[in-house]
Amino acid sequence: MKKILLSFVAVVATCSLSWGQFTFDPQVDFETVPVRNWLTETIPVPPSPLNMQILFIGSTDMVQTTDTYDSAAGETVAKEWHDFIGFTPDTLSGSEDLGWISVNHEMIQTNDMIGDGGGMTVFKIRRDPETDSIIVLDQTLEDGRTGKFFNVDFVNTVGETGMNCGGITGPDGRIWTAEEWFRSDPGSIYGGVGSTGFFGTEGVRDTTDYLISSDLPGDFDGASVQRFENFNYMVEIDPRQAKAVRKQYNWGRMPYEGGVILPDNQTVYIGADATPGYYVKFVADTPGDFVSGTTFVYKHDAAEKWIEIDNTSLDSMLVMNSIATRVGATMYNRLEWGAYHDGKVYWTETGRDYPAGNWSGEFEAGAVLAPHHIDRAAEQATVLLENGVIDSAAAAEFSPLSPEYADFFGRVWVHDLATDEITPFLEGGFGDLAISARDVALYTRAIKAVAESGDFSSVDIGDFEDDILESVAFDVFDYNRNMMSNPDGLNFLTVNPGTEQERTYMVICEDLNGHSAGRMPRGISANRQCELYILDMTIENPTVDDLILISVVPRGAEVTGAIASPDGKTLFVNSQHPSSSNPFPYNHSLTYAITGWSEFSEVTSNSVSIDKNASLFNIFPNPVARTINFDEVMDVAIYNMEGKRLKVARNTKSVDIQDLPAATYVIMNDKGYARKFVVQD
Repeated sequence: MKKILLSFVAVVATCSLSWGQFTFDPQVDFETVPVRNWLTETIPVPPSPLNMQILFIGSTDMVQTTDTYDSAAGETVAKEWHDFIGFTPDTLSGSEDLGWISVNHEMIQTNDMIGDGGGMTVFKIRRDPETDSIIVLDQTLEDGRTGKFFNVDFVNTVGETGMNCGGITGPDGRIWTAEEWFRSDPGSIYGGVGSTGFFGTEGVRDTTDYLISSDLPGDFDGASVQRFENFNYMVEIDPRQAKAVRKQYNWGRMPYEGGVILPDNQTVYIGADATPGYYVKFVADTPGDFVSGTTFVYKHDAAEKWIEIDNTSLDSMLVMNSIATRVGATMYNRLEWGAYHDGKVYWTETGRDYPAGNWSGEFEAGAVLAPHHIDRAAEQATVLLENGVIDSAAAAEFSPLSPEYADFFGRVWVHDLATDEITPFLEGGFGDLAISARDVALYTRAIKAVAESGDFSSVDIGDFEDDILESVAFDVFDYNRNMMSNPDGLNFLTVNPGTEQERTYMVICEDLNGHSAGRMPRGISANRQCELYILDMTIENPTVDDLILISVVPRGAEVTGAIASPDGKTLFVNSQHPSSSNPFPYNHSLTYAITGWSEFSEVTSNSVSIDKNASLFNIFPNPVARTINFDEVMDVAIYNMEGKRLKVARNTKSVDIQDLPAATYVIMNDKGYARKFVVQD
């Protein structure tokens, strides 16, 4: 049995109890240390005082359909792979309804009633005033459809959509869905996809040319394009009537995923989930009217950082990627979701393990590398040089174009609208857990793995023995702490808006690119555990240690879509493509609601302002029902009032206490500071 040496000093002058009785045996059984459940098959209950409610289940709930292909309007089961969530408030005077939820389906599937390709489902909700729970309402639409859930009609309006991934919720509740599924020829939309997920036999069966019908200025209306060229746009929908409005051909054809419309309801920022991913802006001529305006692409090293692209020419918009490359646009490593807060736009740059092969061609054709990637490459070169992996000549030439350059974890970056400067905001990874030592281990093992093949894309660090640095083990016990990897979904939650208790949190969804580089513990490589974090926006220069874990999705799933209701009482979240072996309903994609945020904000409102060198550490909530949290990562032990040690946790900011009966307890950290807390029924 492996042991862990814990040195805790049991003295707290500010407490009236005799703390000498609360002492550690210096040898603590390794197996007693609580860790995340890496094989979870369900969504665990979020930390108290939050609660969870499932609203919409793929392949289970029935959606109302329109006349599609040769099928009459009717009813069928919803598609799966829930991704983006849009929210449209009900502003009708006297209405008690909250509004409409729009859910993307990233799954590619042939479907005679819903339509081939991707899809989208909308439904209307109301809040129960007594319980704060969400009620899905019955509706009747203008086209006669009646029910709770409605398939968005793309087939009869704008042609099919492909792989509906991210999207945009405008400041007035208008919704766009993103077609991330970038296609290159007719065969690529027909083959290679299927009903069980991403890959199979069929996708879009009609591969004939498509005749565009559009109200956009330029040469779009009446133009004929190859069917695959009618995919990969932002597409506006009307959630109130569950039908598409238009494809935004004037924003360009790119593998878009995320987008942000500023409060002016005129300026749009869009990101492409690709390597390179280009950053695009559209400025409408008239606020709220996105038919006419100007399209730009971002180039950080230009005197005028936004380069205009002719968005009235279909030929130009069809090859937007090539034009961005040709004008020297700045390259990013997978731009996914963006969100606006306090004069700035934040983006998740998900990362790609070894991006050199993905953007070297565009670099040679004129595109430029983002400054933070150049800085990261310099840091990695230093690590490799100091450990004898490369010589000084190779270090001098090392760049993001070098095959060894790694971007395992991704980041959140921020666009300052006042200066048009883009800088990293929150780097992914393990925070302060031996960062430099871990990097040495990762890069050294990576180079060892590809010394002969040169294929960095195939590296899985978890396959190698721990013969480089023993101090970086990456076992499950290193994960009982924050570790943010490959951020994808991004949004903001403002609790108690308009009051003195108003508090804004950044909400970050993970979507792991892989299992390597410590993104999953050793021995758990069959499961990608994705987590939902929030970050208090009053924290300056945040790190992953400042994140608060809110939700963990079931085995195999991606957590995505997080969006808050305007009143700040509910956060809507998706669990996408979980393992089919999970118990129902966690074997399906689903949309769920997390409530209780007003109380959560109250118990955390003082946590981030506590001086971390103060005599006491901060705990919340107190009293507690499920999870007790602290304001920094630490080792802790929990005792009953007789001094018996009940739990030990290492390198963590929270402890699950659901197994403790209602009573008063003591929690002590590794500095010897202790606090009393109460477990309630």
